[in-house]
Amino acid sequence: IVSAATPGTRTATLDIGGVTDSWSVTSVEADLTPNAFDFRDQAVTSQQTVYSNTIRIQGFNQQIPLSLTGHPSARFSINGGPLQTGTVMIKPNDLVRLRLVSSPNAGDVRTATVDIGGVVDDFNVSTEAVDTAPDAFDFEDVTVGGQQGVFSNTVRITGINTPTTITLTGHASASFSINGGPLQTGTAPIEFNDTVRLRIVSSPTAGSRSASVDIGGVTDSWTVTTQP
Repeated sequence: IVSAATPGTRTATLDIGGVTDSWSVTSVEADLTPNAFDFRDQAVTSQQTVYSNTIRIQGFNQQIPLSLTGHPSARFSINGGPLQTGTVMIKPNDLVRLRLVSSPNAGDVRTATVDIGGVVDDFNVSTEAVDTAPDAFDFEDVTVGGQQGVFSNTVRITGINTPTTITLTGHASASFSINGGPLQTGTAPIEFNDTVRLRIVSSPTAGSRSASVDIGGVTDSWTVTTQP
């Protein structure tokens, strides 16, 4: 069947020995405007190649143009293909991903602007100053009866954008665990959103034992007291 030039349906019916079937072809109105899409902005702390999230372009029914403008390092990829610039035609359900090279200078923002069928979004990559000093954290002191292995509350490390270190000092029984991993002592690397928990063996007699934690220069002490 040759489909209709305007919205509508054309049908053919086949009869073979009295057994019939119909086949219909429907022409729909052209829709050249995709659904809104969002390339999520990102922040980094050095010059590097940054890729956006991948978006499936939907909401239209014919090929439409995709155009990319913005920083000279901006590129796009269609369906995992090679990086390219300029303007191309895309079809429904194509996957689009962007790439930018971030600035080496803190405070700079580089932008790629995508126009797909008249729907526009900006992909921004900002370069932030290195921050290895976390938000304040608090290991809550504990009182127990008798000698036992005591675990602290768990704290989550926030406020940094670059990996830093954790250093534990204090009583010889003190140790720490990162993200629920094995207990360790001394110094270890730590990243944004990692969790930390401490452990001390309390004193067998009345008294206190303490551990001091230094994460990126921010410190806190945790004390476990054995009651008389």
